[in-house]
Amino acid sequence: MSKKKCKVILDCQGELLEASQNVKLLAIDNQLTDAAMDEFIELTSKFARKYVRWKKRHLFPDSDLDA
Repeated sequence: MSKKKCKVILDCQGELLEASQNVKLLAIDNQLTDAAMDEFIELTSKFARKYVRWKKRHLFPDSDLDA
């Protein structure tokens, strides 16, 4: 894998980790508006659907995962 691809993956991993850890804490502390939470929910829902399709295509092509 090229250095550029490695960097992109690591950067993305950092953003996903931050989102999965920090946003829920901000929400619990009531530091996010309803609009911000709605947008985050929409964003993560889209990611989840796309990830399941990617996983089905590249990791488990013979499975019956919902795609």
